[in-house]
Amino acid sequence: MLRTAETNYTEYILDSLTDGGRRMLPFEVHDGGPIDAYVNHGRWVADCVCNGAELVAPDQEMLCGSCGARNTVKFPGPTTRDKLESVLLQREPLRQNWYPDETVDELVAQNIDHGIYPEDM
Repeated sequence: MLRTAETNYTEYILDSLTDGGRRMLPFEVHDGGPIDAYVNHGRWVADCVCNGAELVAPDQEMLCGSCGARNTVKFPGPTTRDKLESVLLQREPLRQNWYPDETVDELVAQNIDHGIYPEDM
């Protein structure tokens, strides 16, 4: 499984944005619609509209550590996500990258181009 944000990570961000229970940055929800999750070096991440980026997890809001905004994150469906992770986990962590405009078949073709063949071949 690729790395995602966990509850303790969100708590860490909240702690870093507060000082003794006092908010240091405004917590707001960006209303530009959901932002896409992508995989970078084996981690599920998303970019905030402020250009900050954070680890993210399905069914959780992203809390931006740069501006304090909360963002809704759009992930691929569970079946597609499982297929993506299966293909990506065949690669070295620094090469485990995926963007929403890429299909699973394209990732498999990239693997084959680099001498990594599907496990069922």
